[in-house]
Amino acid sequence: MKKKIKFEFNKPFLKFLPLFTIMLVLITLLSASYAILITNKYSKNSYVINVGTLEVTFVERDTNTLVIENAYPTGKDNTDKELVFRIKNTGNVDANYDIYIDTISDDDLDFPSYINYQVSKNNGLYSKTKLLKQDNYIDKLETLKVSDTVLYKVKAWLAEDTPSSYMNKTYKARVVVNSNQG
Repeated sequence: MKKKIKFEFNKPFLKFLPLFTIMLVLITLLSASYAILITNKYSKNSYVINVGTLEVTFVERDTNTLVIENAYPTGKDNTDKELVFRIKNTGNVDANYDIYIDTISDDDLDFPSYINYQVSKNNGLYSKTKLLKQDNYIDKLETLKVSDTVLYKVKAWLAEDTPSSYMNKTYKARVVVNSNQG
């Protein structure tokens, strides 16, 4: 003869179980929504990312990606490939930061060996031309005071000595901002 095993829970616990479940689901959804909202904000002409106390706004683009498409080696800058972004310290302490270019192209070509770039800071003169393979830092060990803003413009192009196998290919890189406070 089979015995039935019956489990019984405390009746007050069963009474509030649906309420606890609903509250847990709501808290999880609200937390996730808030995290996404804080991380990314979109507007008509800019793409904004918050990095700790720094707010990074990519002007007139919807991405932090630097793209060179169907290019041929010119040895000259190509201003229509310019990426403009602004960094603002929205916190209440000074923030230290580094900015660098991180290649995300999918192909097996060694693009950084043939990408030249220049940087303008706060609408100043463009920096000396840099080769991405040798120096991928846009700015290093910088400090931004509370409520201050800095504007960067980056333009990139294929170097004059680029092999023909790189022509009409697409190079993609992202701009990365690392920061810490104090």
